[in-house]
Amino acid sequence: MRSLFPLLMVPVLIAASCSSSRKTARSVMLPDITISSAGSEYRASETMDWDITHTDVALRFNFAEKTATGHAELDMHPYFYSSDKIILDAKSMQIKDVLVNGMKQKLNYNNDSLTIYLDRKYHNKEQVKVSIDYIAQPYAAPTGGSKAIRDDRGLYFINTDRSVPNKPVQIWTQGETQANSHWVPTFDRPNERFTTRIHLTVPDSMTTLSNGQSGEAVFHEDGTRTDVWSMDKEIQPYVMMFAIGKFEIVADKQWNGKDVNYYVEPQFAPYALEMFKNTPEMIGFFSGVTGVPYPWNKYSQVVVRDYVSGAMENTSATLFGEFINQDKREMIDKDYEDVVSHELFHQWFGDYVTAESWSNLTLNESFATYGEQLWRRYKYGEASQQKLGYDDFMSYLNQADKNDAPLARFHYNEREDMFDRISYQKGASILHYLHGLAGDSAFYRAMDIYLHSNALQPAEVHNWRMAVEKATGKDWNWFFDQWYFRGGHPVIDVNYVFDDKARNVKITLVQKQDQMYRLPFKINVVNGKQVFSDMIDMDVRTMTVSYPYHDSTRPAVYIDADHLLVGKINDDKATDHWVRCYYNARPEDYRAKIASLKACSNSLGTASVQDMYKKAVMDNLEYVRVFVMNVLQQQKTDKVQNMFRSDVQMLAVQDMSCHVRAAAFDVLAKWKVSAAEDDIYVGLADISYKVEAAALGALAVVDKDTVYSVAKKMLAQYPKAALLNKVWDIIGEKGNTEDTVLINEWHYRFAGNNKISYSGSLAKYMKNTPSDDAFAKVLAEVENYITTENIGVYRASIASYIFDVAYFFKDEVAATNTKNSATKANRRLNMLHKTLLHLQETETDEDNIFVYKKYIADVWGE
Repeated sequence: MRSLFPLLMVPVLIAASCSSSRKTARSVMLPDITISSAGSEYRASETMDWDITHTDVALRFNFAEKTATGHAELDMHPYFYSSDKIILDAKSMQIKDVLVNGMKQKLNYNNDSLTIYLDRKYHNKEQVKVSIDYIAQPYAAPTGGSKAIRDDRGLYFINTDRSVPNKPVQIWTQGETQANSHWVPTFDRPNERFTTRIHLTVPDSMTTLSNGQSGEAVFHEDGTRTDVWSMDKEIQPYVMMFAIGKFEIVADKQWNGKDVNYYVEPQFAPYALEMFKNTPEMIGFFSGVTGVPYPWNKYSQVVVRDYVSGAMENTSATLFGEFINQDKREMIDKDYEDVVSHELFHQWFGDYVTAESWSNLTLNESFATYGEQLWRRYKYGEASQQKLGYDDFMSYLNQADKNDAPLARFHYNEREDMFDRISYQKGASILHYLHGLAGDSAFYRAMDIYLHSNALQPAEVHNWRMAVEKATGKDWNWFFDQWYFRGGHPVIDVNYVFDDKARNVKITLVQKQDQMYRLPFKINVVNGKQVFSDMIDMDVRTMTVSYPYHDSTRPAVYIDADHLLVGKINDDKATDHWVRCYYNARPEDYRAKIASLKACSNSLGTASVQDMYKKAVMDNLEYVRVFVMNVLQQQKTDKVQNMFRSDVQMLAVQDMSCHVRAAAFDVLAKWKVSAAEDDIYVGLADISYKVEAAALGALAVVDKDTVYSVAKKMLAQYPKAALLNKVWDIIGEKGNTEDTVLINEWHYRFAGNNKISYSGSLAKYMKNTPSDDAFAKVLAEVENYITTENIGVYRASIASYIFDVAYFFKDEVAATNTKNSATKANRRLNMLHKTLLHLQETETDEDNIFVYKKYIADVWGE
């Protein structure tokens, strides 16, 4: 699974629960509120009293009631010890009838558990068939979840009452962590596996997708059709899936005779091959590096609405949220190839071999996250992999003060707490370290051994360690002990002493963290084309090494030259040393270049740093140039701005990268370069939405009188992505009363998390409009977004903008010399109060209710 939820707009702090999200929406800074959680418990692997060998389930759906009538037949036997009762997970169900081997048995259904009392004890060589008739009622009880997997309803009915115009009707499932027992009785645990046969009776106008292959459809006189999907290899319960909707099936190239298909809404069918680009090639690449040819009989990818996380690696049928729905122009700025590769690598790490317990989740998510890096390196080169790896590591490091638990955790509060930046980003960084130390051949051989040794079985971290040891012939207990079973990370201080007379550099390295690490890493000493590499193994608190240099020019020294360490390096280089490191860096060494530029970013008054940045403006790596633009944007002195202005203007219109062009326009906006107006109008016609948005932002600075009319003209062209957000920001800033007509017209054109950004613009409009009537109309629009939104985190994110408006008018009441009178501000506060109380009353998410109550009390003293 890959979570792409925006971070909750209100800064709610939930202990030990961190999102794995990479993308964030604009934040609204409200007062901190802390939610405490109970202490964690030891989490053992689930006990297996019985083992299901096959699940056969038939479902017919009631669209209006959001229920499903089900019949399940489970073939099973006692796992080892004889047993006279079966306890199945069966959440939010009405149990109608239960038979065991054709005979009724005593049973008890309580607290989402179905206990079946058998007529005698059965031993582990005896198979029994349990038949259950039931009604699945996923909306009958409150849901749980976390920031990564926000909802655990298991079975979702999307717009089946057709209450939202232009939104498709769909039904889909989400099983991870233990939610598929909302629609089929089972042992809902990761260490269970069985074959499946799923019968789906749906309106004949709809398409279905599930695990494995589909058989011949059966048509009924009532206008429905039954599709049967069979998976002939054992899979774990949480990756059972189905999706139902009016999808168009787009076929890609087969891989070794296996179908590769994409299920998308018809309007996105022309873009599906690009949305899921390179999937067949990825399958071939991952088959090669793992030594295991893609193990399932087909691979499908489906896009659904209102998905409760980012994407999910259901075996042979990955499910994606609607974020991936894009046209070609949108994909110029941002595609989701990393998510596609992440979920695909799960088909090996997570599906073919599964973490035995959620404590061992690293075996699923760390590998899938590292699979993104492996694909990047293969397809796009070292610099692309380095950037993603650096972003992953920094994502972990930026939250390490709040949560730095072990990678393999046997104590946690809730299962979903495991889906955090430790299991994802830190785990991927640790795999990269291990890969670098072992080497390509050994690392790939270890994956091969691990997958073959544990095929179609659950595994734990020690199985992965033993595979590494078998591949390399070396002991790796020390590595796994410090990186998998201990939390934290090393912090190394580095100091240099250059002796130009002796032509020798002495380097002192000190581990500053509490617990000691054993840290193998490479030091490179580089002078032009001369490179001396030394692999050291630091296992002491303080270590000193010395290296000669052979002419009067001091060398560039790179600590951890291969960028393997999962820790902080406080590198005490002098400015001139950092500059040498930039000039001597390999062309593809993104991290070395960024380290030098970052270290000198506050020294742009120095001539040597200016020269380095002048060179970096034209660096061969686009994200180095983006970094340079981001640094220049913060420069306030006329001297620096004058020195780089022509370079920035040139990049804004000529650079090949849309990311660089957009970043350059951001600089021009921040510097208020009115002389760049001609360049800005060039940017307003760019093929990239991101560049157009940045150019429009620059126009808003240099020509405020014109930008509103330009934005309105752009809106008539139905822009998307970043440009659409910027256009609505400008409309919101203007607060024109007449624009309520436009706001109403666009209301149902926003889907998914795009509604969050749009709501931010509407909040800006509410602050700026002079009309109470316009204010009330727009407030009603935002309220409608919240009350019709299925995803709790989206509701809270949108609601946070209403709270932000409330704080704004609260300040207007208390302040003088404001645009609104106290009377007017109070009128609007009363409208906001009524709306927020209604939202609190209708909210179903307990966390959201808690937040609403706290902020209402803070604004209105209740």
